[in-house]
Amino acid sequence: MALIGIDASRANGDSWTPGQRTGTEWYAYHLIQHLKKIRVPGLEFVLYSRSFLKDGLEELPDGWSAKILGWPLRRMWNQLRLSQELWGHQVDLFFQPVHTLPLYKPKRVVLTLHDIGFEKLPKLYAPSELRYHRFAASMAVRRADRILTVSEFSRREIIERYKLPPERVVATPLAVDGARYHANIPEAAKDAVLTKYRLSRPFLIYAGRLEEKKNIVNLIHAFSIFKGWRGVGDPVKLLLVGSPGFGIERIRKEIGARKMGDAVVMPGYVPEDDMPALVACARMLLLPSWYEGFGLPILQAQACGTPVVASDAASMPEVGGDAALYARPEEPEHLATVMKTLMDENTLWERQRAAGLENVKRFSWDDTARRTMNVMLEVLGIQHQV
Repeated sequence: MALIGIDASRANGDSWTPGQRTGTEWYAYHLIQHLKKIRVPGLEFVLYSRSFLKDGLEELPDGWSAKILGWPLRRMWNQLRLSQELWGHQVDLFFQPVHTLPLYKPKRVVLTLHDIGFEKLPKLYAPSELRYHRFAASMAVRRADRILTVSEFSRREIIERYKLPPERVVATPLAVDGARYHANIPEAAKDAVLTKYRLSRPFLIYAGRLEEKKNIVNLIHAFSIFKGWRGVGDPVKLLLVGSPGFGIERIRKEIGARKMGDAVVMPGYVPEDDMPALVACARMLLLPSWYEGFGLPILQAQACGTPVVASDAASMPEVGGDAALYARPEEPEHLATVMKTLMDENTLWERQRAAGLENVKRFSWDDTARRTMNVMLEVLGIQHQV
């Protein structure tokens, strides 16, 4: 019998802002939930968290158990408390769905390094955040038996940056939560979120942290050009959904400088229950990031039937395929042109909507879980594939 330990703290929302899951937390959540569906004889799993499991994580099939590891401090749970547990109660393999490892190293380690934007574009990160990511990633690549990442783009970047053998890095793409994000969201649900956030159609939506690497300043510039072309009295608004991050002051300053205060709406973090209806109501989703390891909002929008305009950089063309339109992130006028074209041309809009609904079918959490399980089995030396 082999025992696999999994850090479920991110999946459980045990972060500095409890309950506010973002991209990496949702990845961990969906991956664990789909790993539970896979049955492999001779395997047992234990989930570690710092609070009671919730939102379905507490539903444990045969062979799965959970340990709540209490910790009085806000930080260092992973490095110290989880280390203590892994030292005192050995596992055969430890899986970490992010790249922050405990100080104590178990016998075998598989982890997920989502991307290395902090190495490629360091100026887009706060100094303290940059130091943290670099330290954690350097430790991770030294100690992990296998490194998972979320796209072929990120896989190539990681292999090149850290000079790793290609077989040590495996791409396990993300997917959409089809129970939430789909093209049949009831009109009543759409009306409810429009009322809740005091919105009216038409509007454009961006979803993600409001920070430098997401290129929000150029997005606001592009939106001001777009609005100028549409003329006085144009009702289109830009909805920037997400918590503030590094560079939020520049974003607010740009809104003021462009006199976009009445046209740009910033509701902050929006609960996941509200996001699908908001995305479905939008005319298009915009993701002009300088860098993305995957770019999950692209698939979420496409699943809802909302066309996408994304940056032509990093992983985004890989994820969006021919079903998204792309703009150069360093050129606000080019982005504005693509936005205007999609806004004005209904035939193009309908074509992109249909293409997006097809594109999301390339990705599934079942496939992500299967690939992940096969990597763990390989590291354990178990001759079995799922």
